[in-house]
Amino acid sequence: MNCNDKKIKLRKVIKNDWVYFKKWWRDDFLISLTSGDFSDYSDKKLYEWFVNILQNQNSKNFIIENEKGIVIGHAGLEIKNNKAEYNIVIGNKTYIGKGYGSLVHTKILVKAFKNYGVDKGFLKVRPENIRAIKSYEKAGFKKVCKRKYKNPNSPELVIMEIKKL
Repeated sequence: MNCNDKKIKLRKVIKNDWVYFKKWWRDDFLISLTSGDFSDYSDKKLYEWFVNILQNQNSKNFIIENEKGIVIGHAGLEIKNNKAEYNIVIGNKTYIGKGYGSLVHTKILVKAFKNYGVDKGFLKVRPENIRAIKSYEKAGFKKVCKRKYKNPNSPELVIMEIKKL
């Protein structure tokens, strides 16, 4: 299958998707690629976070399915004041590095700018996640700065932005 044969579907996250989130956010390899860290969360606290993203009106969250209908990840937007924080995880490791993330970036940005009134998007990425940074740059994101995430002991993150054209 070449890149042009790949298709994705974004569907709203539903309560039954908890099984994916619990698996992905307990996977050390996946966490090492993201800006999130749920290592100190109990299962109960992680579930409360999951329910919150389902109920939060400013949060738009989608399950990513591939062309065969296989769940491969999650993408979300947290929208405040015409700005959106974007996050994505290809949780099914078989599909990491296969170009699906780039397809998601395009679909999410179209939704953000056309459907949700967003003027600027941003994301946080670990500097060592070179593959993701290149994918974000290909989608139009630009590096703007580096900073710590939440507390002084957390890893440094690259902040990237994209503006509505």
